[in-house]
Amino acid sequence: MYISRELSKTFKSALKKFPSIIITGPRQSGKTTFVKNELKGADYVSFDCPVERDFARHDPVGFLKRFKKKTVVIDEIQYVPEIIYYIKSDIEQARHKYGKWVLTGSQQFTLMHKISESLAGRVVVLELLPFCIKEAFSARRMDLEQILWYGLYPEVTLDPSKRDLWIRSYIKTYLERDVRQLMNIKDLRLFEEFV
Repeated sequence: MYISRELSKTFKSALKKFPSIIITGPRQSGKTTFVKNELKGADYVSFDCPVERDFARHDPVGFLKRFKKKTVVIDEIQYVPEIIYYIKSDIEQARHKYGKWVLTGSQQFTLMHKISESLAGRVVVLELLPFCIKEAFSARRMDLEQILWYGLYPEVTLDPSKRDLWIRSYIKTYLERDVRQLMNIKDLRLFEEFV
């Protein structure tokens, strides 16, 4: 079940005014679901796929040339941030072709640095957080105690029975994939206790 997001109106407006849009936010906040529902029929590729990552790294020009549709979604851009320089080149050839590149990526300092460095003035950065209260209530009614206990991540809001396993897995993958990349954490167990 797709829950309409408050970001939708701003996103649709940005598509008409900017050549590229990046949607950032924490892992599992609904970025992929959002773009797939908002941009049905757009070309879509995810860098979660190792084949796509490899193609983009080794032949970035060929990778980008295969997209023929007006709008292209590149999901999980943080895995191949160097592709941003080639997207910039494409934008420079048709600066007023709005809404062509829609990128998604989890919030990472290195990704945001590359984007601000190379796509400044050519990109609008939007943030998709977990559900707000209004979005969560459109899925199911919750009182304050339930909101505090379950949180507002879409996966748990839509299926509260997953809460314990989902949160444990989320923290573990978050620590191993994101935090460990940013910092030199030697004792992961101690850091988990801190969190």
